[in-house]
Amino acid sequence: MINATLPPELIDHIISSLAIPTRKLGDVSLDWRDERIVKTDLYSSSLVCREWGELARPHIFRAIDVYLHQSGRITLEAFLEFLNATPRVSHHIRKLSLIFFNPKRADAVNLNTLHTILSCLSHLQKLSLTKYNGHLFHSMPEEWDPTPIHLQHVHCNALDDVFPFLRMLGIVDELIVVNHTTYGYIPHLVSKVSHLKLRSLRVVAYSDVTSFLEGILLTSVVTTIDSLFLKDFATERHCAAAKQLLERVGPRLLDIWIDASSLPSEFSCIYQYTKTDFD
Repeated sequence: MINATLPPELIDHIISSLAIPTRKLGDVSLDWRDERIVKTDLYSSSLVCREWGELARPHIFRAIDVYLHQSGRITLEAFLEFLNATPRVSHHIRKLSLIFFNPKRADAVNLNTLHTILSCLSHLQKLSLTKYNGHLFHSMPEEWDPTPIHLQHVHCNALDDVFPFLRMLGIVDELIVVNHTTYGYIPHLVSKVSHLKLRSLRVVAYSDVTSFLEGILLTSVVTTIDSLFLKDFATERHCAAAKQLLERVGPRLLDIWIDASSLPSEFSCIYQYTKTDFD
């Protein structure tokens, strides 16, 4: 098996297809719960022998989803212990998704722990943070000066006070922010993110994102953005913030995409502004 020529991705697909009984293949009611019961996945198969495990490990751990605070048993600290106990695993992780369920004030994310985890993942390219209810970030150490983390893609979904998290990043090729609520004093929160170099910014305003845009405008980050994507800016407050952002970064933009269908009529000037400058 150590000399196998088939890539692990193809072997994983073959195992998945063979493990699901024929009677299940045509069953439209088959969902992920059934599949987890009947499917012998690549991870289980890799336990057959050490050689197979070595071959399969880069594929198995390439993308990891960690569900935190759902039952209280899985925490960032526990995930860090796992990485420390299995150093070969961290070398293979390219994409990490952290999903937080109902974090309470006592369960707020320890930024030092999160930074340590990211520092362990030397080959990490994509990071996604998603929060369901509760508050994720409440404070940050005043004297903390973290080593900047460089990532290709960062996705922040429904986070509050994202700026303490951005403080630990150095270079980000693309940042996606979907909804954002800030509870702290914005100038104080953004004071330590001036070192961040951001190339592409994508903002989706399903709910309020004004606090994020107001914060970004107070930093030097706007001087590094050359690509901008704005979607679902449907309120006067959102559009006013978007207009300020465009006025700051517009002359330097190489690429821009704005969902004009959601713009209120009184802010059609935003769309006209982009057409004039980029057509």
